[in-house]
Amino acid sequence: MGKFKKLIEKSRQFVKNRIEEIILVFSIIILIIGLLLDLKCMIKTPLNNMEDMSWLLSIQTSIVVLPIAIVALLSGIISESYMGVKKIAYYLHIKPRIFEQKRIIIMEFLLLIISVCLNMCHFNNLIFSCLIIELIIILRNIFGIFEAYYGNIEVENEIKEYLEKEADLNKECESHISTLISDWVKISSKQLFDEFEDYFKIFFKFNLAIMLKEKDTKKANSNAEKVAKALLTSNSNDCKCD
Repeated sequence: MGKFKKLIEKSRQFVKNRIEEIILVFSIIILIIGLLLDLKCMIKTPLNNMEDMSWLLSIQTSIVVLPIAIVALLSGIISESYMGVKKIAYYLHIKPRIFEQKRIIIMEFLLLIISVCLNMCHFNNLIFSCLIIELIIILRNIFGIFEAYYGNIEVENEIKEYLEKEADLNKECESHISTLISDWVKISSKQLFDEFEDYFKIFFKFNLAIMLKEKDTKKANSNAEKVAKALLTSNSNDCKCD
């Protein structure tokens, strides 16, 4: 029984880590099935006999504008950040390996254009396959937004891990430390000791990476001065230096 539970847990973890790849493979399979149905290599479907597919294209058009509407709506509502990284930006742009927001918008428009062309050739099942793929991608996008909105502690842990990897790889250190300091200055007076310690560890990693990479202590000293000034003038009892 214990082995079975471990197997289920590993399967869930695998699906969670590889969900984008699974969606991509599933989408390709759906397209292949749609093509085979249109070529009458498999059973006939009601769609094979339909002449007017404009209703399906109308649905697709409505779906295509959803990712743009989501971005426009969320840009004014969810602006909360952690260590200089906006939580919604992390889930829509940074975390996705395949389906980041810009790519989703491009994919949706491409699928619509392809569907219009397929409609001219009466490939009705393939048009329906494109619609299913659009719906799957949009649902994945929406679930990503829910994760960013509701899973506060999990999001913060993931952002912290992401920044640690970026520091270890010496990637965009100056940009990251700039946004980190800006965010830290704003919240330093409200921080508890644990959060302060997390911020300091990430700051130290990036500052050290800048110093080792560019061999320039002036930038590192300047960053340290900005943080020190913010903490010394902070009203927080947990973070204020005596």
